[in-house]
Amino acid sequence: STEVRSFHQLCVSEARKAGIEPRFDAPGVFDMLAARWAEQAAGQAPRWDLLVIDETQDMSPEWIQTLLNLLKPDGKVYLLGDSQQSLYQRDAFQLPQAVTIRCQDNFRSPRAVVDAINQLRLLNEPIQARSAYQGEPPGFTTYPGGSSPIAAVETCLDQLQRDGVAIEDIALLSYAGQQRSELLKREFVGGFALRKPTGQYDSEGNAVLTHGTLLEDTVYRFKGQSAPVVLLCEIDFEKPVQRELRRLFVGLTRAQYRVECVISERAADHLLARLL
Repeated sequence: STEVRSFHQLCVSEARKAGIEPRFDAPGVFDMLAARWAEQAAGQAPRWDLLVIDETQDMSPEWIQTLLNLLKPDGKVYLLGDSQQSLYQRDAFQLPQAVTIRCQDNFRSPRAVVDAINQLRLLNEPIQARSAYQGEPPGFTTYPGGSSPIAAVETCLDQLQRDGVAIEDIALLSYAGQQRSELLKREFVGGFALRKPTGQYDSEGNAVLTHGTLLEDTVYRFKGQSAPVVLLCEIDFEKPVQRELRRLFVGLTRAQYRVECVISERAADHLLARLL
């Protein structure tokens, strides 16, 4: 049989086998589950003939090693990851004996968005546009630093609707993150009720969302997902350091059709300087 699940889903399953029901609202619950399973798995016999680990840039070396320890002696492993999407500042994991294949192709994003990413030098190496859809470059709407971005976000939403974009096709993503986001504290934006995480979880550890029509989340949590149109908002940074540029890259590449950005004036000036 074949198992397809996330690392933490696997940790939850193993905890329940041991008679432990996780409290998903407890601080650090997923790290606790990972540490507990690593200890539990150390005494288990290898179980897998083939192991495919995706998004390795988001995993700690300890998590990966726990999985590798359960690979049979003649088993095969494939590690898939993109260091350019590394947002969590975790240590890198190396397998010196592995065959390495590098690919800079992007099939999801419109070609014009990929061109903008390369022109802004968001990554150490340029990526190759492979989408058949040309699309348009990202749109940028600025707001004064230190002020609220809400009015600029609502202006972008109005324009998207005038252009015929259905509200259900838009993902409103905060670059600022859960703790610093002003938007995530609101119930409505532009007259639309927000569909956003409530801070509670279902029995499988998935975030429970409110019953709105406009999807809202953070770049961090939306990573690995996509939407036809992305409104990337609350973009602000003092310096365009690598971590900030990676987060912008991740946000821009969530869009399949169109992406609009609401960005502070100082951050926009930094990006403009990268074009000169």
